[in-house]
Amino acid sequence: MKNAIAEKASDIHFEPYKDKVIMRYRIDGLLKVKYIMTKTEYQSLVSKIKINAGLDITERRKHQDDKISLKHNKNTYNIRVSITPVIFGKKIVLRVFYGNISKYSLDNLKLVKEQLAVLEKIIKRKTGMVIVNGPTVSI
Repeated sequence: MKNAIAEKASDIHFEPYKDKVIMRYRIDGLLKVKYIMTKTEYQSLVSKIKINAGLDITERRKHQDDKISLKHNKNTYNIRVSITPVIFGKKIVLRVFYGNISKYSLDNLKLVKEQLAVLEKIIKRKTGMVIVNGPTVSI
């Protein structure tokens, strides 16, 4: 989990297959493979995640959601846990909420100079509105 936070991942996906489980991080909207584990390793990880999230470890057929609070480097992160039964086991998605830790600025939007100039002009107007929409935790 701490490695995902260090890499600014918004999600951690665990995808079970017939003979392995693939762990991926969503970084800047792209899923990147980070680790491939055995089914045995994964089963103990599923139990740990369920216990930390306060979920029923005996439930195998229903979707379960909850959250975990994690302290790391003097910051508290909220992790949304979503566990869904699939054909080869349980798919888990952990969504990392960074709260006020990230520094938001126009420079972080990665706009070209012309786009940035237009946006700054709109922001400086006395009337009007800028609406930003994107996936949860998007920066």
